[in-house]
Amino acid sequence: MGNAVEDIRTQILTVRQELRHNLDEVEERAKALVDWRHAYRSHSGLVLACAAIGGFLVAHHLASRRRGASEAAASRTVDYDVAEPVLGHIRTHVADIQTALVTVVAAHAKRLLGKWIPGFADNLPSD
Repeated sequence: MGNAVEDIRTQILTVRQELRHNLDEVEERAKALVDWRHAYRSHSGLVLACAAIGGFLVAHHLASRRRGASEAAASRTVDYDVAEPVLGHIRTHVADIQTALVTVVAAHAKRLLGKWIPGFADNLPSD
């Protein structure tokens, strides 16, 4: 009877160790799923493409809202001498950010295509 009890205790300890190991593995996977750095390292091209698309969607949404707001504001009097320079600066910065995003995504896409397609990088102009 003593051996049976020891066997059960051994089995319980073994199952506990396996459960602990499985829980640690699940915890690591869960952390990896929500860690944007891990996602970027694993799928950097996809993350950059999503960021660029998201940026363009936000810019498009803001531009459409601005058009709607500008129509509503057309009936109000606005001091354009003050507002226009500020809006001009904002437009310039937004355009600069869009250009930078497109440049980064294009450079990354070139690198990825250069890795995947033999001879692709040989036919590109040097930067």
